[in-house]
Amino acid sequence: MTGAQMREEFLRFFESKSHKRLPSSSLIPSDQTVLLTLAGMMQFKPVFLGEKSAPGPRATTVQKCVRMNDLENVGNTARHHTFFEMLGNFSFGDYFKEEAISWCWELLTEVYKLDSTKLWVAVFYKDDESYKIWQDKIKFPVARIVKLDEENNFWSAGPTGPCGPCSEIYYDFGASRGCGKPTCGPSCDCDRFLEIWNLVFMENNRDEKGALSPLPKKNIDTGMGLERISSIMQGAETNYETDLLWPMIEKMADIAGLTVDKKKTHEMAKERYKSFKVVADHSRAVTYLLADGVIPSNEGRGYVLRRILRRAIRHGHLLGVKKSFFSQIAEKAIELGSPVYPELKEKKDFIIKVIRAEEENFSRTLDQGLVILDKMVQNKRIDAFQLYDTFGFPLDMTQSIAREQGIEIDVAQFEKEMTEQKSRARQAGISNKAEGTMGGEIAVQTDEEKQSMARHHSATHLLHAALRQVLGTHATQAGSQVTPDKLRFDFPHYQALTKSEVEKVESLVRAEVQKSDPVTISEMGFDEAKEFGAMALFGEKYGDRVRVVKMGEFSTELCGGTHVCNTRDIGEFKIISESAIAAGTRRIEALAGEALKKYVAEKLAKELDVLTARLNQLNKINEHIALLSKTKQEAVTLTTEEAKKLSGEELAVKNAELAEAIKKAEKELQKLQQEAVLAKVDEYLKDIKKIKELSSLVLKLQDVSVDQLKALAEALSMKMGDGGIVFLASAIDGKLLYLAKAGAKAVVSGMNAGELVKKAAQLTGGGGGGKAEMAQAGGKDASRLGEALKVVEEEIKKIAG
Repeated sequence: MTGAQMREEFLRFFESKSHKRLPSSSLIPSDQTVLLTLAGMMQFKPVFLGEKSAPGPRATTVQKCVRMNDLENVGNTARHHTFFEMLGNFSFGDYFKEEAISWCWELLTEVYKLDSTKLWVAVFYKDDESYKIWQDKIKFPVARIVKLDEENNFWSAGPTGPCGPCSEIYYDFGASRGCGKPTCGPSCDCDRFLEIWNLVFMENNRDEKGALSPLPKKNIDTGMGLERISSIMQGAETNYETDLLWPMIEKMADIAGLTVDKKKTHEMAKERYKSFKVVADHSRAVTYLLADGVIPSNEGRGYVLRRILRRAIRHGHLLGVKKSFFSQIAEKAIELGSPVYPELKEKKDFIIKVIRAEEENFSRTLDQGLVILDKMVQNKRIDAFQLYDTFGFPLDMTQSIAREQGIEIDVAQFEKEMTEQKSRARQAGISNKAEGTMGGEIAVQTDEEKQSMARHHSATHLLHAALRQVLGTHATQAGSQVTPDKLRFDFPHYQALTKSEVEKVESLVRAEVQKSDPVTISEMGFDEAKEFGAMALFGEKYGDRVRVVKMGEFSTELCGGTHVCNTRDIGEFKIISESAIAAGTRRIEALAGEALKKYVAEKLAKELDVLTARLNQLNKINEHIALLSKTKQEAVTLTTEEAKKLSGEELAVKNAELAEAIKKAEKELQKLQQEAVLAKVDEYLKDIKKIKELSSLVLKLQDVSVDQLKALAEALSMKMGDGGIVFLASAIDGKLLYLAKAGAKAVVSGMNAGELVKKAAQLTGGGGGGKAEMAQAGGKDASRLGEALKVVEEEIKKIAG
């Protein structure tokens, strides 16, 4: 059987036993005690706890799962994975042990037709009831039934929650695959016995103190790994030679220019096959996580995704592939999974874009980081935090490399530095805390402040819906703040919005405002609200009764806040800023109605003040130029006419006084000219170009001295941050001056200020240079300045992109 056939046969079998076929739940669980969906029973946990009604007395599913506890084993063993599919059947207070065991045996031996003589059974050592069912009902040989302890045969979904004794079924590959020890059995760590199905008899609940109490009803939760049973059915030596994973290995081999044969993997170098297995496994985990809305970041499940992706990229490099490759493997995973999980095909473009962006970003720093790591290895001390903070190396990846070199990582020090970094981030105001969803009614029109709050709150709903349309359904609310003055909305996204995307979002919101749809508010049950199409925000707590806010056909959300009566009451809408607040998280600030009018008026007033101040500054400069010219003329007149009347000593004193006056006037003039240059910093910043995670600014100036260039470069760099590269060129007195300054992050990415000014100088008949962080140079041929700046821009684009 193919993996697809086995999946379908399982579901059909339990449908024939009156089980309701249900779809897989998201890898983002509603259960806040776990980071990711790690078992088939996760979607039924509230049912097992008696907190929610069951979908029926019996159910069967194929559940997408991601587990990270086996990450280090992935690639080293035959059957460990980050992503896998769990086949399961469930009883919610209906049947119990006898039926679960009987149907398990029927499916394995009559449908899948496994050789029963190769099967073993394990039971919890205190569970005499299950032991007797296997012995008396199934007639299973007692010689192949083993009793195991709580560590092996007592199952739970996490540190707290539903749990209970279990009975496991193992496949015996024979003594030739074993360790040869007399004690070898199902609990052995060798490769002889493979656990294929776990029958959990859910009858307890474990609280935070570890105490067990009976569940309201006895339940059944079973799980059989599709990859494991497929390896047996297809005669594969490991899970990786099944049709579920082998196509990704073949694709990777093709990209790497290598040959693979699923019947001869034992002949392949162990480390090489490990890399193939890592890439194949991780491609599925990454694509399925992205399809369910997880975005790469440095926290939570976003960090899990980034760790998996970067581990795969490193193993691709170990296979000799330095170019981008992982999106091609992901495409194969999407192709294989889409018939069962259509969200993969629906999100394909988004998945591929994110993977390419992440891979390009990490690949740029991977080789540089490995060079630094090699030096650390030579010194027998590896700074894991530096590798993480500067080059994005996940801790487990650094640990893996260090382990190969026999070096121990100081994890405690790493965690200490991580805590300190997070503390600094919090102090800097990076917060995603969402606004509360309780209380509030439709705004009263007479209260302007409350009405402004209502406009912004309603505009937030429209903005949320518009972002999901333009960017994809992953762009869900990660935090928001609504005030009478403005709205702030945080959402997961992998890159800055383009000007076109911002304009599309604004247009969609304005179009909905112009439709003048009534804002309807209803109260209903939570399940009814979901069927109604209302969007629930992940991480929010909802009661049995919820408030549904609907704006035409465009937006339907669960919300307890204050809203306008009609979308037209929102008024004008404008996005005033879009920025990154953390890796993988963007923030939009926007204004609506009267707040927008006030903002525009204040902005125009400020611009008028700036123009007035600049005009006054220019007038001062002109006055000083006239004064300086007059002072110089006086000096000339003195030397030609009045000098004869003065003694040598008097003439020297007079000349010194005039020289000091000229020097003072020139210094004041230079100060005013520098202030005039710096006053245009914000204007210059409008010409910034974003390339991936870096930003560049190349400016052509007139009559700006080298000191003014230095001051300007410093001011621009402070505004642009570590990822900025500034290149300034000034034509002055028939000559050219160049100055470049690169931030720390830009330097790590390969930017070199010295090389940039050198290229420009060589093209214009000059010379110069400096360090990677800052450099200056000169040129003689001003006619080639445009050509030189174009070369600099291309070089920056090449390095950043």
